[in-house]
Amino acid sequence: MTPTQAILGAEADRYRAMIAGDVDALRSACDPKMRYVSFLGITETLDSWLAKIEGDTFRYDRIEHPVDAIQIYDTVAIVHGRMHAHGDLHGEPISASTITISVLTCDEDGHWRLLAFQATTAAA
Repeated sequence: MTPTQAILGAEADRYRAMIAGDVDALRSACDPKMRYVSFLGITETLDSWLAKIEGDTFRYDRIEHPVDAIQIYDTVAIVHGRMHAHGDLHGEPISASTITISVLTCDEDGHWRLLAFQATTAAA
């Protein structure tokens, strides 16, 4: 498997876990120091983000994540793409189309984990 294939696989696994609300899978897919910045401009740590998913503050029904480009620098990868998410925020339906940047790091076992995520609302 090439690094690009491994990164795409890690991204797909993370989005599947987000839809499933699987916080254990998300915890293993993310670096403990992960930072997540939503399209609302809210910055989360790994623990605060997972708590919101586990507590149903965020519930994802469907996520599409086309990837535009991947830049790989040794054990760091930057994934440029888009995210079209549909679900609930605080029990209210929400849909968001964003431009995203994900930063992943590769551990000594070859597993790619999310270190940082930034979503910006896409222009209409």
